[in-house]
Amino acid sequence: MPKKNIVKSDQSGELGPKEASGSTNEEASGVAGRATDDSSILGAIAALHAELTLVKSEICRKIETEISEVATTLRGEITALKAENDAAITTLTAQIDSQKQTLKELTEAANGSSDIVQELESKVKTLCGQVGTLSEKCLDLEGCSKRQNLRVAGVKEGKENGQRTRIFVAELLKETLGLEKAPEIDRAHRALRRRSGTTNHRDT
Repeated sequence: MPKKNIVKSDQSGELGPKEASGSTNEEASGVAGRATDDSSILGAIAALHAELTLVKSEICRKIETEISEVATTLRGEITALKAENDAAITTLTAQIDSQKQTLKELTEAANGSSDIVQELESKVKTLCGQVGTLSEKCLDLEGCSKRQNLRVAGVKEGKENGQRTRIFVAELLKETLGLEKAPEIDRAHRALRRRSGTTNHRDT
């Protein structure tokens, strides 16, 4: 009998050339798809980062601009306020200096017036003493004047018996003149000299 050609199948499980080629293409296609997706994501991230950087730069620029404007405004206001305060301080300083000068002048005038017042007080005190002395002298002269004096003759010395001369003369006049009450006599004294021709009598 003729031998039959028996084709043995490959039992090793390996694919044939066509099958292997098809599988490799699919894997490559999947890898390429994933690479494309990753590239798109990276591109989107890069674009977002660039956009955020731009927004950040814009925000920072606006903030810096606002800060610069505010700083400029504040510097101007501070400068104006400082100038106003300096002017006010200068005016106040001038007024204080003027007040100090006025106070100094018033103090000097007050001290001078105090000295003058003390001098005037001393003079017034002296003048008051002199006026008092002169008043006493005037009263004494008035009392010793002939128009105001009354001379009583014939009164013996020692007849007062220790009684004050003024009271003795008042009682004597009351008794002699027959008066209801003794007259008011300011002063009374013995005459300083005897009358001529008398020895034991001095006028009163």
